[in-house]
Amino acid sequence: MKNQTQTTASIILEIIQVGAALITLSTFTLSLTLLLTPIAIFCIAYKYRIFELIQ
Repeated sequence: MKNQTQTTASIILEIIQVGAALITLSTFTLSLTLLLTPIAIFCIAYKYRIFELIQ
C-alpha cells in the first residue's frame, strides 16, 4: 500500500514540476515580450524616420 502512495505522490510532484516549469516559461516569455515590444516599436519608428529623411 505504501508503494502505491509513493507512486501517486511522485506523479503529483511531477505534474507540479511541469506546471511550475510552464508558468516560469510563460512568465519569462511575457517579460521578454514586454521588454522587446518598445524596442521593436522604436526600431520601426526609427526606420520610417530614415525613409522620411531620404524623401
